[in-house]
Amino acid sequence: MFSNAPDAKLSLRVTSLRFVTPDVAIEEGTTTWYPDGETATVDSEYRAAHVKRNGKWMIAGVRTVNENVLTPYEYLRDLEWMTGDWVDESRDSVVVSQVKWSPNRAYLLREFTIKRAGSELLSGTQRIGWDSSKDAFRSWTFDSEGGFVEGTWTRIGNGFVIRSAGVLRDGTIVSGTARVDPMTGDRIRWSMFDRLRGSEIVPDVDVNMVRKPPVPSAEQ
Repeated sequence: MFSNAPDAKLSLRVTSLRFVTPDVAIEEGTTTWYPDGETATVDSEYRAAHVKRNGKWMIAGVRTVNENVLTPYEYLRDLEWMTGDWVDESRDSVVVSQVKWSPNRAYLLREFTIKRAGSELLSGTQRIGWDSSKDAFRSWTFDSEGGFVEGTWTRIGNGFVIRSAGVLRDGTIVSGTARVDPMTGDRIRWSMFDRLRGSEIVPDVDVNMVRKPPVPSAEQ
């Protein structure tokens, strides 16, 4: 596990130690697995048998008694920096996004709107969750015209690469890759490349989102 995840950590808490005989001891406790070194994802209860031989204690065996996969929020905390209101104003269009937690924090919910010359071109919603079967973040995006896209997220440094595929309202198959990186100063860079609409190549896009300041409350 550690060779596949060099930043991972495993914490151990001993809850009991019983001496069956002067040379045999039973240890019980819990371990917590941190695949990125910071975010806890799995708690496990374990039981270990120790045997004293030639004046030294040796581990005779260890087994997991119970494994508890943590709540989706424990995984999704890696994306908490995305929450808030964001805006990108380019020469051609304005992109506004709002990212917030679902009521039980099992998903991150993103709403976005793209406007040009004051008119709305496209809007949509995105739901981001944790897929335990793939050990990866997944996202499902639905646009206002009836299209939808499904994506799988892979961590790259502090950001993520998202590989997506879906279908437009008219049945055209679309696919592409995006990279999302948190930047300093409450900024997010969202790059989209390797995009296809049917057999047509779609130009790359770079979007730099800036966190919108909170709206000041009215004076009483």
